[in-house]
Amino acid sequence: MKKIFLNILITSLISLFVTSCSKKLEVTPLGDVDKAALLNQSGIELLVTSAYASLTENGWGATPSNWIFGSIYGGDANKGSDPGDQTYINEMENYSVLSNNTIFNQKWIFNYGGIKRVNTTLNMIKSVEGINDDLKNKRIGEMKFLRALFYFELRRIFNKVPYVDEVLEAKENNPKLKNDTEVLPLIEADLTEAIKLLPDVQDQVGRANKWAAKALLAKVYMFQSKFSTAVPLLKDIIDNGMNAKGVKYHLVTNYSDNYSIDMENNSETVFSIQHSTDDAANANPGNQPNTLYGGAMNGGGYGFYQPSYTFVNSFQVDNNGLPKLDGSYMDEAIPGTNILGATNTNDADRSIPVDPRLDHSVGRRGIPFYDWGFPQSNWVRNPSNGGDFMTKKNLYRKSNSQYVTRGSALNTDLIRFDDVLLWYAEALAETDQYTESREYVNLVRERAANDLVMFEGHPAANYKVSPYPANYFDTKEKALKAIRFERKLEFGMEGMRFFDLERWGYDVTKAEIDFYLLNEKKYLGKFAAASAFAEYKMIFPIPQAQILSMGIGEDGTPYLTQNPGY
Repeated sequence: MKKIFLNILITSLISLFVTSCSKKLEVTPLGDVDKAALLNQSGIELLVTSAYASLTENGWGATPSNWIFGSIYGGDANKGSDPGDQTYINEMENYSVLSNNTIFNQKWIFNYGGIKRVNTTLNMIKSVEGINDDLKNKRIGEMKFLRALFYFELRRIFNKVPYVDEVLEAKENNPKLKNDTEVLPLIEADLTEAIKLLPDVQDQVGRANKWAAKALLAKVYMFQSKFSTAVPLLKDIIDNGMNAKGVKYHLVTNYSDNYSIDMENNSETVFSIQHSTDDAANANPGNQPNTLYGGAMNGGGYGFYQPSYTFVNSFQVDNNGLPKLDGSYMDEAIPGTNILGATNTNDADRSIPVDPRLDHSVGRRGIPFYDWGFPQSNWVRNPSNGGDFMTKKNLYRKSNSQYVTRGSALNTDLIRFDDVLLWYAEALAETDQYTESREYVNLVRERAANDLVMFEGHPAANYKVSPYPANYFDTKEKALKAIRFERKLEFGMEGMRFFDLERWGYDVTKAEIDFYLLNEKKYLGKFAAASAFAEYKMIFPIPQAQILSMGIGEDGTPYLTQNPGY
């Protein structure tokens, strides 16, 4: 079985010392166990491990994979399953969320729980004596990285949020704070410090190294449109960066290797959440509903998270193997995808050429689903509600021994090297180096052409993908259109889509989501009732439960101010 440095014994032990996840920003005191028991190297290592473990201790709405926030809200996927199952997700897919939706409280609790562990660990590290300075600095760097990660998640989702660092944590166990702070400069400061303290090579796989911190800082810059600042940082990562094992970053040969348990923590991995079925609680709990329905994959799946028709058709290419950037991919849907009546036959349509990444991202009729065989009609719970397609990237192969009925040892990649390449291409284009940006986009496209889904020695569909010619990058506007579409194809069903739209601004987001809803309702009637996308929906509501729990300040106003529109 796959072994990683997180396990149930350590997590259970740490829960005696550290509050794992408060139900609100207000936190309870440390347990009765004497803190002195942790003031040594072994104790610090346990606390650091607990901070990493918090990344895996999440629910459906809290998970850093962001399948609901990023992919469903961004148009890659719909909820799937049945209309009456987990109705709080219905509000996300039809853009009618309210502040009392439980998903927002889940996300808030998860991230502040992680921040609590990080701050507690930082204070303990600073208190301990007799630890090698290099080790101490390395662990402080890791905690700074994790805190930045948690706060960046909160910032992208809620905008302004209360900021608690280890200094305030040490002074006051139950801080009452307003959400009037812009946390982005504080995130940058944590990452800048982490870069100074972290090594190139880590002592255990899954830990953040210097290059992971640089990449997260670049991501923060891209979020703020600080493109000129991001360019040299991203170039440094491309030229010199390495993963935690000391392997220089480069694209793996096959795109699908990034979604294989046997190939994880590879040369493309910048930072990944480590999952293991050695501890069922760590078996990717946030993605557990996204298992196929019926008799698929040992049975017992829920059938959530189904790719949208608009997303599937985005993989159509023209006769030159280039994407249809004008949106004409929705003029004619890929035929023959009706899951009802599916058989053990490679009957996928061959009249329309498609990018091969389609069949690594999506399960569809007539295409082998890894080594599980051909998708069957009972693999989809309710086609009239969820459509004909199945999630694929987050699921495991039959050949892997590391699986459970609901859950997986497959890691969750938060940053990969293909991400870095496409950020760099985008930053170049945004700084008027658009002709130079084509090289980095084509690295990604050329890799896509290497990896076809095969059946009996032949391609399972009509696959075609080609590098972009120069005329697609002869203006800034054209280059950005190609780069943005490439991100849709490369990272589809990975919880990134809405966060890309968010940083590209309201006009882009409005146009993309309007186009999505206009076309999706042709196939799934439920989208006819979706609410129009408005500018205030670019940010999610502060959880009503948190506003109530924090109460009223001395000035007579609530500590937490709700975002406009909610």
